[in-house]
Amino acid sequence: MDRPHRIGKPGRLAWLLGLVWAVSCMMPVGDLARGPQAEGIVLLMFGWFGVLMGNPAWLGNIVLPVMLPLIGAERVRPRALQIGAIALIVCGAGAFFWHDLPDDSGSNLVVRWRAGFYMWVATMWGAAAVALLRTRQAG
Repeated sequence: MDRPHRIGKPGRLAWLLGLVWAVSCMMPVGDLARGPQAEGIVLLMFGWFGVLMGNPAWLGNIVLPVMLPLIGAERVRPRALQIGAIALIVCGAGAFFWHDLPDDSGSNLVVRWRAGFYMWVATMWGAAAVALLRTRQAG
């Protein structure tokens, strides 16, 4: 019998993804046209304003903690993993459509993305990839 692709221990991968996500939230996310650089923790706390403005990217911060136990679980739930993976892909892609940060003076343009932004997107897409591989393992 041909074994499906192995992706390592799912529990360890879930912990690793959670750690990378937490580190990305502590790093600078982008340089702004006016003022200091945008920090990940500030965007984590206030990013839900982006959802109100039509950008769903911040919702990945809610979907990811829900997905990590599903990724690391012994029992694979294919439908939940597939739905969560699609949500994480959409959230990661939606982050690239974010170009300005609302502040007291109106809109502050993001001039350049920093490492925290790319780590966050990589975590979203990495978790989606692992979730889809787990569904393949389930058959």
